Amino acid sequence: IHEINTPLAVIMTHIDLYKMKNGDNRYLTKIEAASKIIANIYEDLSYMVKKDRIEYKSKKIDFSHFVLERLDFFHEIAVGNKHEVKIDVQKEIHCFISPEKLQRIVDNNLSNAIKFANKGTSISVTLYEKDGKIVLSFLSHSPKIKDIDGIFKAYKREDSVKGGFGLGLEIVHSICLEENIDIDVHSDDNQTVFTYIFNKGTR
Repeated sequence: IHEINTPLAVIMTHIDLYKMKNGDNRYLTKIEAASKIIANIYEDLSYMVKKDRIEYKSKKIDFSHFVLERLDFFHEIAVGNKHEVKIDVQKEIHCFISPEKLQRIVDNNLSNAIKFANKGTSISVTLYEKDGKIVLSFLSHSPKIKDIDGIFKAYKREDSVKGGFGLGLEIVHSICLEENIDIDVHSDDNQTVFTYIFNKGTR
C-alpha cells in the first residue's frame, strides 16, 4: 500500500506545478480528479492496515474549516462528474475527535455522494450545531438504496458498476461506533441523505 503513496504524491505535485505555470484545462482537471480518487482509496486502505496498530488520538478540531478543506479537495472530482456542490456550513464549530477518523467520515461520504448521484444533479453538504450536538449531512439525488444496513458491511456495494472496494462505509460505520456518532440514512426515489450526529466532546 505504501508503495502507492510516493508515485501518487509525485503526480499530484506535478499537476499543481503545471497549473501554476500553464493554468488549468479540462484534460488536467480529469487527471487531477482521477488522482484524488486514487488518493482517497489509498487513505482508506492505509487506515484499514493501521487501525489495529496505531492509536488515532483525538484533539480539538475546527470542524467547519475541516469540512471546507475536504470540499475543496473534492472540487475537481465533482466538476468531472458534472455535479455542483451546495455548501451550508455554520462557522466556528469545534469538535474533539481524531482528524484521521473525521477525514475518513467526510471523504467517504463526499466520494460516495459524487459517485452515485445522478449526472448533472447537485449535492448538498450541511454542517450545524443543534441542542449541543453537531449535525453533518450529505444529500444527493441518486438511486434509492435498497439495503441500508448492508451498505455498512465490508465489500458490500449497491452498484458494482461504479467500482470501488466497498470498504468506505464499513470504515465509517466502525469509526462511528468507536466515537459514539449516531448515523441516520434516508433514501427514496428522489434523494439520499446520510446524517451524522456528533458529540462535541469536553476535553
